[in-house]
Amino acid sequence: MQKQFIRQQQRLITASNDESKQASQTSKGSTEKPSSASKPKTESQASDEDASGSSAQATEISTEESTDQPTETPSQPSSETPSQQPAEISQDSAPLAEGFTYQTNADGTVTLTSYTDRNSVLEIPSTIGGKQVTSVGDGCFQGNVTVEKVTIPEGVLDIGEYAFECCSALKEVRLPETLKAIGAGAFSGCDGLSDIRLTDSIESIGNGAFLFCRSVTEVNMPKNLRELGRFAFAHCSGLRSVSWNGDNIRSLPDRLFYSCTKLTEFHMPYAR
Repeated sequence: MQKQFIRQQQRLITASNDESKQASQTSKGSTEKPSSASKPKTESQASDEDASGSSAQATEISTEESTDQPTETPSQPSSETPSQQPAEISQDSAPLAEGFTYQTNADGTVTLTSYTDRNSVLEIPSTIGGKQVTSVGDGCFQGNVTVEKVTIPEGVLDIGEYAFECCSALKEVRLPETLKAIGAGAFSGCDGLSDIRLTDSIESIGNGAFLFCRSVTEVNMPKNLRELGRFAFAHCSGLRSVSWNGDNIRSLPDRLFYSCTKLTEFHMPYAR
């Protein structure tokens, strides 16, 4: 139930964008030229059409009588379903290595795709098969119930969307100084997460990245932060203090600290 509610909150983040797209499509449709008005038919044309229609109707009735089973509904073409495979990731992958499944990127680096072991304390390897690990992929630890502490190694550049979503046992995360981006919902629903330091190398924090992290009490924004998503720290009911170390963020996104009922300290030195 909690995971469903978190996803509902995430959908609020993009609702306004969806409405804008629908409005744009409606506007575009209203400007299209209507089809040219049909010209009055002559008596001979009308007669020909009536004859043609009668013939088609007769053929249809004959066809229906000749079969005992209704025509099956055609399936949707497979081309209409977009591929979920990131374009930059090649197809070669190792099914399992050091407790992880992974994919090899086009540049020879590695993206972790899932974790299969049940360790409570985990140090993610910096290399797998001699290849540098640069990304914790989308949903890699999603729903994990055993990991309590994670150390992410130097060399990792990004944490994917929902990578640690609803990791109910997670309490502590150590981030590397090389990290550039934290994806949407990456740590959302991690109720017990209380110890996480955002390194100054981070430039982007996605929508709802720490949504419902109720045990987080203090946040120090990274010095190099340039992009900050909506609802990033919403419903962090234990959050008491926020400090800003950089000066790249000049406006705060919608509902950034929504329902942070204990937030009483907000330090933003360059605010005017």
